[in-house]
Order: sequence, then structure tokens, then C-alpha cells
Amino acid sequence: RVDNIAANQAGTTLSNQAELSYRNAAGQLGNLTPVTQTVTVVEPNLQIAKAANVNAVLANTASTVRFTLTLANPAGANVSTAYDVSINDALPIGFASASLVGSPSASGGVTGADCSFAGTTLHCSADVFPPGGQLVITYDATTTAALPEGASLTNAAAAQWTSLPGSDSGEQRTGEGGVNDYAAASGVTVHVGTPALAKSIIDPQQRYAIGDVVTYQVVLSFPGTLNN
Repeated sequence: RVDNIAANQAGTTLSNQAELSYRNAAGQLGNLTPVTQTVTVVEPNLQIAKAANVNAVLANTASTVRFTLTLANPAGANVSTAYDVSINDALPIGFASASLVGSPSASGGVTGADCSFAGTTLHCSADVFPPGGQLVITYDATTTAALPEGASLTNAAAAQWTSLPGSDSGEQRTGEGGVNDYAAASGVTVHVGTPALAKSIIDPQQRYAIGDVVTYQVVLSFPGTLNN
């Protein structure tokens, strides 16, 4: 069994040598040429990304933000399958409700994918997550109508997984901390603001004669790329 120790990381080579000594019928000692076998440690390499369709919402207005979570295990040298994958994404105070948009989209051999909300906390899981696998989750979250100007809504989605299926936590690598570093997180911030109105004269002059044309510019700006 490959030990769950810090020295064993993806790409680490482990060698084992077998030797045989014997005595023949005449009592003479004989030795066979030692035989060595080398194995390479492989590990899952899950990566998570969280994105929002806007980076700002209006103050004192209930707004809907669409979030997308993408969890992937990019194929590559020394990349293995992840098991018992879990994702937790707890929205901060300032969001009143949340709901999934369709079902989780699993590809590349990912099996057992499932998601649900408990209040404004998202829980997702997947049983098997092979190299090249991907899981995409989309959900809508609605803010309260009492967000103050200048506030920020920040949160992160966190994923954990294991090196083997099942609950043999004493032998497999998990995401519990220390050498058990099978964990990843990704966050996003949504700002709260209000529109601004500005008016100016294009190419202003000190004096204007009767009949001169004065050109004005009116700019209505919004914070970030907001949704209302």
C-alpha cells in the first residue's frame, strides 16, 4: 500500500527490490540476481472555478445573480481518478434565496453527480471523477431588497475529494488538512452600488453668441456590470 505521507506526491517514484538466497543440496550458498520494480505515485488534480454573470447589483433592490461552478480534473501525466467528491457553497448574508438552473452537467466519465440547496447553501457530490472529467453547476441567487450602497457580497465554493472510494480514511488521502490536501476553493465578489448621472458641455467656450450651438453630454453610469 502506498503510504499517505508528505513524501508521496504525484510523480514520486517508489522502488522495491526482491532478493533470493538459498543453499543447494551440497550446502553451497547461492544468490539470484536482485530484481527491482519501480512504480509512480499518481494523484487527482481537481480544480474549481466560480464565476458570476455580473459583478455588481443595485442598492436597495432585489437582484438576481447567476453563478456558475466548474470543477475539473485535467488529464495529464500522473493524474488519477478522484472519489467521493463534495462541493459546498454557502452564500453570505445579503442573499435571500437560491435555486439550481437545470441539473448538474457531468462529462468525461464523472458519475453520481447530484446537487441540492439547503436554504442558501449549495451541496453537491460526485462518486467518481476521472482524469478529463468535468462538472458544471449553474444556479440563480436573489439578493435582499435592503443592501446598502458600498456593500460587497463575497463567498467561495469549496471542494474536497479522496484518493480511493469508500471511507477508509486511515489509509487514503482526503481533504481534511495537513498531508490530506485534497481540497480547493474559488470565490467571487459582487459589489453593491447605485447609478450615477453626469452632465457636461463638449468643447465648452467662455461665451456663446446668439445662434451658437451648445453640445451637451449626459452620461448615466452603473457600478460594474450589474444586473437588476
